[in-house]
Amino acid sequence: MPIDRCVCRQIPFEELRDIAAEESLGFEALLDTTGCGSSCGLCVPYIQAMLATGRTTFPVMSPRELERMCKSPQAAEVKPDANSPSAPKPA
Repeated sequence: MPIDRCVCRQIPFEELRDIAAEESLGFEALLDTTGCGSSCGLCVPYIQAMLATGRTTFPVMSPRELERMCKSPQAAEVKPDANSPSAPKPA
């Protein structure tokens, strides 16, 4: 199942990206404005990756994968960590 929204607030990342662009909001201001990230917090690293890359849909990723994506937004593909839920399982 792809990650494409703040589940607690039911706000799609596409809408968050548009709000951030229209109102010139950085990460903290976007969270303050929308309330995203204030409940369970699971969307926080994905929102950071969305702001860094412009992507609005993500596979389930480890914190390390998300951090790498934020540091290298031009990377077309992020290779999953071996222990990541999105990593291929050995046969």
